[in-house]
Amino acid sequence: MNWYPNKREGLIWGLGLLLALLLAEASIVRGMLGAPVGTWLFLRALLLVATLPLLAFLVYGYWGLANLTYRIERNGILIRWAACADLVPMDEIIDIVPLATVTKRLVQGVGWPGYRLGQVQEAGSGPLRLYMTRSPEQCLVIRTRARGYVISPANVEGFLADYRARRKLKPIAKWAQGLRLPGLLGLGIWRDRLAGAVALPSLLLNLGLFGYLAARYQALPLRLVLSYDLQGLGDRIGAREELFILPAAGLAVLLVNGVLAAWLHRRERVLALLALCNAPLVQALVWLAAIRFAR
Repeated sequence: MNWYPNKREGLIWGLGLLLALLLAEASIVRGMLGAPVGTWLFLRALLLVATLPLLAFLVYGYWGLANLTYRIERNGILIRWAACADLVPMDEIIDIVPLATVTKRLVQGVGWPGYRLGQVQEAGSGPLRLYMTRSPEQCLVIRTRARGYVISPANVEGFLADYRARRKLKPIAKWAQGLRLPGLLGLGIWRDRLAGAVALPSLLLNLGLFGYLAARYQALPLRLVLSYDLQGLGDRIGAREELFILPAAGLAVLLVNGVLAAWLHRRERVLALLALCNAPLVQALVWLAAIRFAR
């Protein structure tokens, strides 16, 4: 049977945050339209790009709240959040108790008023995975040997009665405890800190080149040399706007390497890291070409 939390407060707050962020992004875009190419335009564009991960988090988190469900079966409890499913086998459950009996501290996590999710470590209670829409005093904890799951069904008595009834029945299938993620979110490269550390310099070099060209743009002639022959003489003249093709090409290489590394990571981690390692070299070569053309 499906049991649902009280989502009203979280949905209202989430919608308000989404609208506020979209209005802020629209204001940034409006300020960029017609603005001259320069450092301020680059900084505005960088701020706009920086808000996109927050927008993705709000949209996906709002979807997760909208379809948050606690389903009790004879095999166990299935927590549905967005495209994810968290399986808690019945034979792994120790008990279900109020959160206040496990920890007296205010549970943290990420989210907004009326909505908390994430994974936290509480002293004395071990790891806790949050799927809550109420204050900690109104939440339950599904305790297992591995971790606890903090939930907040609107009808606590009905939820507990259904759990006890299903608990008396024998499971008809063996569940493996754990979080089931959809395809892209389930890629191991997202949790590989070394891969992130290798990819970050390439991204910073690429963004830096966009900023350098934007800062130099107004000082450049309207037309400049964009290609040299084997004797070192200019053989193609182009508009200064074409210089931005260089960092754009570097960004394209970075994205292709990232996709390749994500695909390889599922099979061979070392090859994935090697694919990421050549990206800084490519960005450095693009930098050298840009500096030569823009000097």
